[in-house]
Amino acid sequence: MWKAVAEQGNPEAEYFVGVALLYGGANFPSTPVEGIAWLGKAASQNYLAAQDLLGSCYEKGLGVPQDYFKAVFWFRKAADQGYSEAQHDLAICILKGLGTKKDEAEAVQWFRRSAEQGLSEAQYNLGMAYEKGVGVTPNIQEAFIWYKKAAEQENPLSQVCLGNMYASGHGIPLSVAEAAKWYQRAAKNGYPEADALLANLDFRDHVSTQH
Repeated sequence: MWKAVAEQGNPEAEYFVGVALLYGGANFPSTPVEGIAWLGKAASQNYLAAQDLLGSCYEKGLGVPQDYFKAVFWFRKAADQGYSEAQHDLAICILKGLGTKKDEAEAVQWFRRSAEQGLSEAQYNLGMAYEKGVGVTPNIQEAFIWYKKAAEQENPLSQVCLGNMYASGHGIPLSVAEAAKWYQRAAKNGYPEADALLANLDFRDHVSTQH
């Protein structure tokens, strides 16, 4: 069904056909080169999700030769139009200097734009920037705010960061109970080291009550 609509030039259909061919399915193998061609059709019609995915394909070398400059081109095209995933992807490239000049301050600006739209990965990276002072003046309270926004969306990396902050009292009042809560949620979300962090927290709490 989608292919018939795509062949009529519908960009949404072109995108879905491209995704299906790029990754394959249970009943058909992936044909990445053909998938890229359909994504390119959708991207050229300004379909933002296609522009972002096409950027990711160039970034990873999926179905096309790896080309960071083309990745940044497509990320920026969608990011400039407010597509949050592309804003985050562009920020990563700028932060690392992939296909563009490395600029930590500009990267943080793009993380912020994406984070303000609610993308948890961007909220985590913005929190990390504030905690580490990357591209911004260090601000542990701002880091806490953005980690918490992402953690409440079940982002396990942010949940661990929150747990660490509560466990150490770094910038916020120490709370073993809050630390345990966030480590437990990170564990449920598949963070591999969360159980060890929780066990260490339990040990520390047990030792402290013995004195």
